Amino acid sequence: MYKKNKRFIGFRDIWLYYANLIGYLRIVLCIIATMTIVMDVPVITGGLIFTAILLDWIDGKVARFFNQSTIFGDGFDWSIDLFTSLLLLVWLVHCEPKALPWITLVTVIEVSCALFDFAIVATERYPKRDHYGSFLIILDWCTPKGSYSTFGTFIWISFPIWVISRCLYISLDGAFPITNNLLLTLQYALFLPALLCVWFNLALLIANIGRWREVRR
Repeated sequence: MYKKNKRFIGFRDIWLYYANLIGYLRIVLCIIATMTIVMDVPVITGGLIFTAILLDWIDGKVARFFNQSTIFGDGFDWSIDLFTSLLLLVWLVHCEPKALPWITLVTVIEVSCALFDFAIVATERYPKRDHYGSFLIILDWCTPKGSYSTFGTFIWISFPIWVISRCLYISLDGAFPITNNLLLTLQYALFLPALLCVWFNLALLIANIGRWREVRR
């Protein structure tokens, strides 16, 4: 039988938190996007995935604004982020099978980074960020105080936009010349920022692994 406890909260206490409701909506959007990939309606697929990604931008802010931050919410958010990223990369493989080796590499980095970050959230022990140099210097550029800078936000959103534009470019196959040119321009303009996003995720994974500490069992 469920009993309330002043010291602890259960799922029944938090499942209707606003940020979690946003998470449920993101799951629905991703499920529908999966169907649209099979149905071959790329414009709808791109719109659904992009909306799910943009909602990720606000759920954390909503949780903090309403004082509804929870470990479950963090883990739930990371799970949806992971699902969205995998869906995006699956769509890219569907559109461009020859890119599978590179997409696999990016997927491994994304999954590892997400799982490790959730492990940190679950222990409530985020490692203190120092100033980094060498390969990890991108962490100083993107998260100088532990939160995203304007530059960090830009490269974070650049990667999914690049993938979506690439998938639409291949799927539409020049059917609409103006749209085709716009998508091609987006790919060229965002290619370097998208690579920087991959670099950032790899650097974050390396930094977190290097600073990970836990009690011996």
